[in-house]
Amino acid sequence: MLIPILPVELEKEIFQMTAYSQLSSIPRLMLVAHRVKIWVEPLLFRVIILYRYQFLNGSFMPYTYPMADDDDFSGIQSLPTSVLRDSVRHLLLHNMPETVSQIILSASSAVEDLRIVTSEANSFLLPFIGVLPLKRLYCYLGELFTDEAQIDFGHPLFSRLTHLELFDELATDRYFDLALIPHLTHLAFNTPAFLDMSLTLLKTCKSLHVLVLVLRPYQGHIQRAVKHEALGQLSEDPRFVQIVCSEWLDNWRSGALTGSDYWSRAEDFIARRRSGEIDRLQYKIGRDE
Repeated sequence: MLIPILPVELEKEIFQMTAYSQLSSIPRLMLVAHRVKIWVEPLLFRVIILYRYQFLNGSFMPYTYPMADDDDFSGIQSLPTSVLRDSVRHLLLHNMPETVSQIILSASSAVEDLRIVTSEANSFLLPFIGVLPLKRLYCYLGELFTDEAQIDFGHPLFSRLTHLELFDELATDRYFDLALIPHLTHLAFNTPAFLDMSLTLLKTCKSLHVLVLVLRPYQGHIQRAVKHEALGQLSEDPRFVQIVCSEWLDNWRSGALTGSDYWSRAEDFIARRRSGEIDRLQYKIGRDE
């Protein structure tokens, strides 16, 4: 039996720093010693992606992160609930069955960053999502609450939220009270339908630091956004940014793993506008910027 030369606290920090810098090395690090496994294994499950892509013929392509041996979701579902409870901080659920979503959400009680897309209304998940200590949420907000009902922005779901991206396509009066979210600093939406509402939000949401229109390069929304009448006034507020994000999955994963995503790009761009490095009326960020 090898006796550690370094103090245990320093040894732990070295192994954890190595694991953070290269997550793919964690399975090998876990084989070094039992104490090392205890230190680094939770980091392997800090970020979990459960993703199903539906083809035109109705079949699904599964994708998981960390990757399961059989490339399906059974590896994640079979994890001890203690691992999910103590480890998972960033969770992405895309087109997952209702039962799988409920199992993962109920077990991963410490999730702070959630991106969720379902193929149907997901109001059945609100009781599971509402109790999470969320700081970042990406979702169809209108579907998370009962159809046509007013969205309750006083719901515990919003109590710690700082970052919110809306996938919703229509800006109805259901969303007028977004400014009531107490700690909201970053807001994004995917459609120009929310541009008119943005003028009001920038005036009424005092905590808002960043407001982003996220466009996909293949969307017709880009052309509609270019012609929108509200852009003249919005361009005068440095907090408003229009950004093209072509790879949403890579963007979210990069943000979860490294902190580099369209939010950080927007923050940097806004800082440069305020300093005068960029024209104060320039609000567009290209894909390569």
